[in-house]
Amino acid sequence: MSLGRLKQTLARAGYRSAWDKEAVVTFFQETYHQNRMTHSGDTGTEDDAAELGQMTWR
Repeated sequence: MSLGRLKQTLARAGYRSAWDKEAVVTFFQETYHQNRMTHSGDTGTEDDAAELGQMTWR
């Protein structure tokens, strides 16, 4: 899912403005953990997940 489409989906679900960024960052953090578990058998570190979440927002 593209970042723009995710933002639209979250906006329709009621996330707006300041919450919009937090929702997007959290979504990608959790996606990171799920992908790591699927492909590596571990969830990765919280720092790596946070970094990915911040990178997707930029």
